[in-house]
Amino acid sequence: MAQQAQAISFKTLKAIGGLEADEIITLNAGLVRLGGANGYMEVPMYADTLLGIWAHNSIEIVTAQEDPQCWGYLESADGMSLKPFEFLFPPMGACLITTFSQNATPGEYYPINAPVRPGSRIIVYAQALAAAGSTGVLHPSITFWFSNSRESGDWAPTSLDSRPGVQRYRKVGAYTATVTGAANAWAAEAAYQVGLGAGGGIITELGGVRTCTTPTAATPGLGIFRFNSDDVPLFPQDFACNAYGSLLGGLNGVDAIHTITRRQCHVEGESVVLFHNEYQQGAGLTLTTDHFITMIEFIRGA
Repeated sequence: MAQQAQAISFKTLKAIGGLEADEIITLNAGLVRLGGANGYMEVPMYADTLLGIWAHNSIEIVTAQEDPQCWGYLESADGMSLKPFEFLFPPMGACLITTFSQNATPGEYYPINAPVRPGSRIIVYAQALAAAGSTGVLHPSITFWFSNSRESGDWAPTSLDSRPGVQRYRKVGAYTATVTGAANAWAAEAAYQVGLGAGGGIITELGGVRTCTTPTAATPGLGIFRFNSDDVPLFPQDFACNAYGSLLGGLNGVDAIHTITRRQCHVEGESVVLFHNEYQQGAGLTLTTDHFITMIEFIRGA
């Protein structure tokens, strides 16, 4: 029998700007369901796989000295195995004044490779991260990439997915203010657990984002993430976060462009792994308005 040709489609679910409190993303709105109070994405009738998602974000009102960010997660309305899948939306820029064009970073792709059922519903929740806040309205959206990959045998290219066909899960930490004062001091994020399954699993990616509400003139933004765990080998792991540029003057229209840092890895672990992660400001820097949050991708065993 001839192999079924691959079929793919892209479907987008977004926040709805309206009068209802559950249809906009603001600082104090709590978790918001994308698409409105009853919003969801229905799996196409041909699809057997959710290959991944692109997360997008933009802001309606630019406000000085804020770093508007949000996180989200996927949930199945009818028993599909998606959780936990928590992720970060692309961060926005920050500046000292309001008369500037705020930069949005490109959409962030997250591989999933989860089996899905035609006609089933996937729900997306999003929430503004409250450490620095945003007085404006955020407009997050998700583009779903559906396919019949389990039937056709065709998966996402390795340029997008380093482990095609392998289902992923994700957890995010807590948005954390850095310590105030001198550089080279470590700021601790609240500890969180990653469940690798009874048969153990593999930690496949470490990542996070560092942002700043008040960029300082002639001061670059650079720091180090440290992932700590006593439950798996090869930790702690340190790597530099993506930097943002230095401003020429304090009151100008150039914003600090924030981006998500992601680093692939391969660390095997058993059952539940507890992480207690940290961030350190770069040498010679005295920024006191930095915030950070970490994110971990993993594969579950049996």
